[in-house]
Amino acid sequence: MIDLYIIPLGTEREALQLTNQLRKSGLAVDIEMLSRRLGKSLDLANRRNIPYVLVLGEEELESGQVKVKEMATGREISISLQEVGSRIKQELIMSK
Repeated sequence: MIDLYIIPLGTEREALQLTNQLRKSGLAVDIEMLSRRLGKSLDLANRRNIPYVLVLGEEELESGQVKVKEMATGREISISLQEVGSRIKQELIMSK
């Protein structure tokens, strides 16, 4: 089962780096690489029952903050890029 789905918006290289980093930390991460529209990518995450989605654009890279969407509830969590792995693990544990 995939824990997190990353959707890059013009940030494919950085999204791949983040994906590799999160995978090394033990998370099951998938990344959108087919350049689907945001809505289509979110629909795919829903159909695949992926619990969390992270959209990574230029603005997020500049600020160092990302929003992670909990797909089941629609709740968005604001997290620093450095804390994504630990925070997602914490959220997964709390949701069980």
